[in-house]
Amino acid sequence: MSSTPGVPLATIHSDRDGIILDLNDMAGSLLRLNERQGKGMRGRLHLGELVAPGEPELFENLFREATEHGASLAQDVACADTAGRSFRVDLQVACEPGRDGEPDRFVFLLAERLRNRPLASQTDGLLRHFYDLHVMGMAILNPVDLRWREVNDRLCEILGYERSVLLERSWEEISDPSDPVFDPQTLQKLCSGGTQAHTGEKRFLHRDGHVVYAGIHLRAVRDARGGLRCCIVILQDLTQIQQTAREARREKHLHTMISRVNQAIVRSRGLKPLLQEVCRISVEMGGFSACWIGVWDLSDTRNLRVFVRAGEDVGDVDPFHSSREWQKDPMPNDGERLVLNELRPDEGLPGSRAAARAGRRSVARFAIGSRGAVTGTVNLFSDEHGFFIPSVEALLVEMVDDLSVALDRLTAMEALELANKVVESSPVVLCRWSPQTGRPVEYISSNVSRWGLSAAELVSGQIPFLDVIHPDDRARSQAEVAEHVRLRRPRYRQEYRVVTGTGDIIWIEEFTRAEYGEDGEPLVFEGVLTDITPRKQEEQREAARSHVLSLLAQGAELQIILDVLAEEVELECPDMRCSIMLADDAHGALLVGAAPSLPAFFTRAVNGTPIQENIGSCGHSAATGKVVISEDIQTDPRWAPGKNVAREAGLASCWSAPILSTRGQVLGTFAVYHEYIHSPSARDIHLIQEKANLAAIAIERTRDAEALKESAERWRFALEGAGDGVWDWKPDTDEAVLSHRCKEIVGIDDGGATPHYQQWLARVHPDDLDHLNEHLWSHLDGRLPNFVCEHRVRDSRGGWRWILSRGLVVRRDERGKPLRMVGTVTDISERKRMEQELREMATTDYLTGLANRRHFLSRVTEEIARLERNGHRAVVMMLDLDHFKAVNDNFGHSAGDAVLRHFAHLMRDCLRKTDTPGRVGGEEFSVLLPDTAIEAALHLAERLRARVEQVPVNVHGLSIPVTVSIGLTPLCSTDMSPDDALQRADKALYQAKSSGRNRVEFLTAPDS
Repeated sequence: MSSTPGVPLATIHSDRDGIILDLNDMAGSLLRLNERQGKGMRGRLHLGELVAPGEPELFENLFREATEHGASLAQDVACADTAGRSFRVDLQVACEPGRDGEPDRFVFLLAERLRNRPLASQTDGLLRHFYDLHVMGMAILNPVDLRWREVNDRLCEILGYERSVLLERSWEEISDPSDPVFDPQTLQKLCSGGTQAHTGEKRFLHRDGHVVYAGIHLRAVRDARGGLRCCIVILQDLTQIQQTAREARREKHLHTMISRVNQAIVRSRGLKPLLQEVCRISVEMGGFSACWIGVWDLSDTRNLRVFVRAGEDVGDVDPFHSSREWQKDPMPNDGERLVLNELRPDEGLPGSRAAARAGRRSVARFAIGSRGAVTGTVNLFSDEHGFFIPSVEALLVEMVDDLSVALDRLTAMEALELANKVVESSPVVLCRWSPQTGRPVEYISSNVSRWGLSAAELVSGQIPFLDVIHPDDRARSQAEVAEHVRLRRPRYRQEYRVVTGTGDIIWIEEFTRAEYGEDGEPLVFEGVLTDITPRKQEEQREAARSHVLSLLAQGAELQIILDVLAEEVELECPDMRCSIMLADDAHGALLVGAAPSLPAFFTRAVNGTPIQENIGSCGHSAATGKVVISEDIQTDPRWAPGKNVAREAGLASCWSAPILSTRGQVLGTFAVYHEYIHSPSARDIHLIQEKANLAAIAIERTRDAEALKESAERWRFALEGAGDGVWDWKPDTDEAVLSHRCKEIVGIDDGGATPHYQQWLARVHPDDLDHLNEHLWSHLDGRLPNFVCEHRVRDSRGGWRWILSRGLVVRRDERGKPLRMVGTVTDISERKRMEQELREMATTDYLTGLANRRHFLSRVTEEIARLERNGHRAVVMMLDLDHFKAVNDNFGHSAGDAVLRHFAHLMRDCLRKTDTPGRVGGEEFSVLLPDTAIEAALHLAERLRARVEQVPVNVHGLSIPVTVSIGLTPLCSTDMSPDDALQRADKALYQAKSSGRNRVEFLTAPDS
C-alpha cells in the first residue's frame, strides 16, 4: 500500500502472528527493506524482529488491544532496521477484519521519534522544520462522543494540553470554528461509513488561544459487519511552515504595496487624494482588512483636517479621541507607533476595543508628522492574530516615513496655494519697487490683472510703474516720494490715478514702507495698492450734489443748472452720455434742454420727440411716468423710427427716467446713452433718479419764479420724498427755517416761533458737540468746501437718533462772512444700527462679549503708533485659565463656556474703561493697559488673580474652582507689530505656568 498523501506515514500490514504481508515505501525506507528484499521476505519476515524486538509481551498486547477495541497506540517503542540501526517510534495498530472467512489483518502506522528535540524557544531553523514535518501526533478517537481515547506526547505538545486535560476534551472543543478548509461533515461521513479515510488540512485551537495549522489523516476502524469501532487520527504540525509561507507572501504583498504607495506619492498633488489612494492600496494590495488615516490641525487637534478610510468595518472610528490618546498617553512600543497583535473587545484603547468587536484581530497605528510634530495617524487592521511581526513593522515604518515627507511637501504646497488665493481674492495689490528712475517693479502680485495690467510685463521692465500713473499725477507723485525720502520717513501714503490696461482711469491709495541703507539712501520700496475709485466717486458725487444745490440757492439760470447736471454725471461715469429733455405741454413733445456730449445731428433728430408710448425711450418714459430701459436700441421696437440715426451717432443703449414735479406732473426726461449694449445696475438707476430729482427742482424753480416760496416747498418735497428734511439758516441772525420733516427728525417743536441754532445744539448728544461744531465752523470759515456731519440728536420720545447733516453756504458778504446756509438732514439711525451690529460681529467674541483676536490686535497696533508719537507707557497682559481642559472633560463644554463667561465678567469688574480685554484663544485672554506703569499693572494683575481664585463658578449646583496664570510685558518703541509684545507676554505666561500656575510673572522689554 502507498503512504497517505501529505502525511508521511510508514504503513505495514501483518497477520495475527506478526508476519509482514505488505508495506509501503516509507516503511521500507524506515526499516531498510528495499523493494527486492520486501518482496522476498513477505510471508517469512516477522515484524517482531524489527518492531519491539525482544519485547514479545508489548507486541502481543498491541495485537490483543487492537483486536478487542479496534486500535491500539504505543509510544517510544524500540525499533531496529535490517542494517542494525536502532531508533524509536510511536505507533498505532488497527485491526482490519477478514472477509469471507479470511483471517484478520493488522495495520501498523509508524512515526519515528527524534532523539534531539528542539528547544521551546527555537521557532525556526532546520531542526524545527524537520521536527514539525516528521514527528507525528497520534490519537484514537471514540466515535460515540468524539472524545480522545488515547493520545501520544507529540499530540499533547502540538495542542498545548496536559494528557489528562486533553483526554477530557472533545473533537469540537479543540477545533477552530472559523476553519475555512476542513468540512465539519467530513467526520460525520467517516463515522457513518460514507468514507473510509480522509487526508487534508485542519485548524485546531491551541490551549493559549492561537490557531494550530495541521495536516491530518483520519482512518475509520470497523468491525466485520461494518460498524465503527474507533477512528485513528494522525496530526502533522504545519503551523510554523504555514507561518513562514504567510510571512513570505505578506512581505511580497507589502513590498508591492510600498512600491505603489511611493508611485502615488510621486504623482499626487493633493493630500486627501493621496491618503485615499494609500488606504485603497493598503487594503487591495497589502492584504490588510481595513485602513483609516486621520490628519488633524497641529494647532487644534479638535479640528480634523483630513479623514479617509477603506476596507472592512472597524467599529466607530473617532479620530478626535485618537489624537487625544496620542497626545496624552505614552505609547507602549515607542513614541511613533502602537502595535496590538491580540485585540480584545474588553481591553485596550477605545478604538482597539471597537475594532475587536467588529471582528478585527490586530492593529498597528503609526504616527505621521509634519516637520517633526505628530499631526495624524495611519491605522492598519488585520484579521490575523500576530500579523504585525518586526519585519512587517519595519516595512510599514518605511512607508509612513515616506508619507510624512509627502505630508510636509503637500502641506507646504497647500499653504502656498492658499496664500496665492488670498492674494488673488484680496482687494489690494502687493508691490515692490526699486528706487531707480521710473520706479521699476521688482515684484507685483498677479491680481494686478484685475486692472488690465500684466504682472510679467511690469516685473520684466517692459512697462515702468511710473508710466502706469496718470500723466497729470506723475510729477506730483514723484515729488511726494522725493520729499518722503528726504525726510527718511519709513512709511508714507499717497493717492494718484492709474490708467488701466483697458484705458479706464481708477484711483489708487498707496501705503508704502521704505527701507534705507547705512548711507541713508533708499534700498527698496514695498507697498500695498488699494483701488479707492468707489470712495473717490462718492466724494465726487457729494461735491456735484453740493455744486447743484449751490447753483439752485444762488438762483442760477436753468440752462446752466441742466448743463452742470449732465456734465457732472459724465464726469463721474465717463462711459455715459447724458441728455435732459423738457416737456412742451403746448405741443405734447420733448425739447432738448441739455446734451453736452451728444452729436448735434442727433440732438436735432430727437428734438420734438412726441410724448407718446412706444416712441423712443424718452417719449415712452414721459408718457408712462416710468423708467424705460432700452438695452439694445437696434432691437427695441420703440426705437424703430430712430435706430438708424442712433447707429450713426454711435449709440447702442438708452436708459430714460421721467423728471416729475412734486405733484407727479412730467416735466421732462433724464436719459443716459452708452456706446455699447448695456443694462443698468441698481446704483445706475439710483443715480439717474437722483439727478432727475435735482433737475425737477431746477425746472420747477424756473417755471414758477414768481412764487419763490411755493417753488422752495417743491424743492423741499423733492428732497423729503426720500425721507430728508430741509433747513435754511442765517448765521448772522441765528434764524432758521425748518421743513416739517426736518423738525420731525431733529425733534424740535417750536410752537410756531422761529427756531434758532442753539435749539438744535441743545438736542445734540454731548459727545458729538465738538465734532459737529468743528465741521460746521470749518465750512463757515471756508476751510471745507461743504458741511457734512453725522451726529446724534434727542428725539421727541427722549431717545437718541443718528442723523446725517449736510449743507452749503450759499451767500457771503464782501468780506466772506457767511450770510445764508441751506442743507438737509437724513435719519440714518437704521443704518447706524446695522453698522453697529456688523462692527460688533466683526470685533467681539460671541461667547464672552470681549474683543476678539483681530480687534484686540488692531487696538495694540494703535497703541504702538500712539507710543511712537507721544512716548507714553502701556502694558500687555496674557492670561490663561489653569486646567481648563479638565473642566471640559469633567463637567462638559457647557460648564466650560460658563467658566469663560464668568472669567470675562470678573475681568470687566477689575479693569478700567480705557483698558481693552480680549479673548485670543480657547482659554487664553489678553488685556491692553494704556497709560499704565509697570507697578500699577502688576498690582492690577495680582488683584485680578486673587479675585478669580476667591470666586468659584456655580454651574448646575456645582461649585467649580478656577485659577488663572498671568504674564505681563510693557509695550516698547522697538515693537514692529503686536506679535512682538504678545510673544513676550506669552513667555512670561509660560514662566507662570512652569512655576506652578495661579501666579503673575513679568518679562521686561528688550529696550528697558
